[in-house]
Amino acid sequence: MAKKETKRAKRNFETKLCENIKKDTKSFYAYVRSQSKSKVKVGPLIGESGSTVNDNKEMAEVLNNYFSSVYTQEDASSIPEPEKIFFW
Repeated sequence: MAKKETKRAKRNFETKLCENIKKDTKSFYAYVRSQSKSKVKVGPLIGESGSTVNDNKEMAEVLNNYFSSVYTQEDASSIPEPEKIFFW
């Protein structure tokens, strides 16, 4: 009996979401995302040595090494002082 009522309540909720999709798209898509079974996953990755990396910690290290090699560190002492336009 409770299972039947739960199914009916879910069906009614989904019907109302569909009826109001033009007015409230955000709620509809939030519900659809919550019902999705797939989860976004990272990996496997190729390490610097060319080997496949599956371990989460090792994958984090591979990504860290890559991103730290791509971005440069700015010399903060050479950044000019911005001109003050507004005074309060």
